[in-house]
Amino acid sequence: MIQMKIDFRDLFENIGSNTDILKAIDNDKNIMVLYGLSELNKKRLIFVVDNEVANINSTKVINVCIYKIKGKWWICFDLEENNFSNLFYNFCQDMYEYAISDSYNNLMLRVIERFGKWKEMFQKVSNSEISEEKEQGIFGELYFLYSFMFNKYGIEKSILSWGGPDNNSKDFSNDNTWYEIKTSGALSKEITISSLEQLDSDVDGFLVNINVEKMSNEFSNGKSSVPELFHLIKERIKDENVKIIFLSKIVELNVDTELSINTRKYDVKYIKNYLVNDSFPKLTKKNINHLEITDVSYKIDIPSLKRFEVDMNV
Repeated sequence: MIQMKIDFRDLFENIGSNTDILKAIDNDKNIMVLYGLSELNKKRLIFVVDNEVANINSTKVINVCIYKIKGKWWICFDLEENNFSNLFYNFCQDMYEYAISDSYNNLMLRVIERFGKWKEMFQKVSNSEISEEKEQGIFGELYFLYSFMFNKYGIEKSILSWGGPDNNSKDFSNDNTWYEIKTSGALSKEITISSLEQLDSDVDGFLVNINVEKMSNEFSNGKSSVPELFHLIKERIKDENVKIIFLSKIVELNVDTELSINTRKYDVKYIKNYLVNDSFPKLTKKNINHLEITDVSYKIDIPSLKRFEVDMNV
């Protein structure tokens, strides 16, 4: 049997509103995995195992229920709030793929281990929506990760070097250099530097200006939105631990990873790379003379940076 990719969004949307009805997912490992709606109308994912399962703590997003039915133990993961459905679909896909990645032996341990990783992520989940400006910035970071970093450093090293979601002062840092990504609108002539630390370093780095035009929802070139880039990147990651790290960073950013009628679309017009060295026009703590000033933000004129422009060969 060739294992097909499971689209959990499609599975759950085709259930309808029938509560307490469960359907099995065919797989080539003969591992029983079910999905459906609980008696309380909660989206539910179930793994059926032979071994007795100790209590598993729930989270604010996922409620865990354990039942013994006809000599088998059912581990049920129920989505508590439909606001987090998109995250739940990613959770289901990752849990399912990890569960069937080996034979039936140790299935229970694989399920519990993987949920432990997700529990850490669920602690960071927020209901608040991100601003358009922040989403545009995240789009630029994902675009750079996919189009440049993967080719230059490889997938694992690139994911580990992505510091934006972790609130590092540099978006990417690797091999004694760093990259700060600034995503600007099509008509913008300025780059905003939001802290003294962003361009401050003892080693040379790069300021990358990704210029984008906002497009209609009908536009798509396969990598024109945060959800499209998210799925392209996730599909490239084969190492399960690296995938969890990537998903954790995405959860930290609180972005929607599924296409919808509200998804913002962008067309990248150009990418310009600038070498940031001692001669580059920047403000740092070293050239702020007043100790009372602890931080500043400032704008840099893009056309005036021409003399610092460089090619970054992969």
